[in-house]
Amino acid sequence: MLSKRQWRVASTVMLQVQRYDFFLLMSASRFTENDIWLGNEITKIHRKYFYVRTKIGVDLSSNRKAHPRTHDDQAVIGEIRRNVTEHLKENAFEETPVFLVDSYKPQMFDFEQLEQRLNRDFPEMKRSAMILSMSAYSREMVRMKVEELRSRIWKVATASAAVAAAPVPGLSIVFDAYAVKAEAEFYFTQLGLDDRSLRSHAAMTLTDYNQLKAIVNRTCGPAFLSIQGMKALAQLVPEGQCLHSV
Repeated sequence: MLSKRQWRVASTVMLQVQRYDFFLLMSASRFTENDIWLGNEITKIHRKYFYVRTKIGVDLSSNRKAHPRTHDDQAVIGEIRRNVTEHLKENAFEETPVFLVDSYKPQMFDFEQLEQRLNRDFPEMKRSAMILSMSAYSREMVRMKVEELRSRIWKVATASAAVAAAPVPGLSIVFDAYAVKAEAEFYFTQLGLDDRSLRSHAAMTLTDYNQLKAIVNRTCGPAFLSIQGMKALAQLVPEGQCLHSV
């Protein structure tokens, strides 16, 4: 049970959370009484929430060590999912979506399904910000990001054309040198092609960073740092020629 102090803190928090659209109720262990309380409070303010069971990789590793001869990844995952689903059903939350994830293995388990469900259920006016805030770990997320980035390309292209029409010598060159370059770099970051993303990908997949960088430079290099180049990049990525090579 929550203590008096915890109740006061919880009440203050619930007053603040009413401005949010929906919630991710995350837990790295078994379903608890606090999870039930939070689920009830979120339901009371007529908001949706997803139950996200984290650190699945740790559970698998622990079970593998404890039962080296009989361990089975799918059996452990199935048991965790059943346990969470049963507890939700027992507390009248059977409609609550359940996702099993591990931050160290975003390409495994339910991470991609969680991303897709978030974007599907998110209010239309805020969906763009949601998509651009996520990492491009899956083909589907890359596809959604490209759709959003395409809408930005024409805005920059229009601005570039307007600047070019101004009777100021050199203004168009300066605009393209700064604004277009910044926009193109934004696309690289969104699509996971910048240095930081490549280093992270290399570390997670035990891949040579220099090889990844060479592929990106060869396939999506400096030639894309222009209006025409950005248009070409948006056409190139959906076919998998850029990220799939990585």
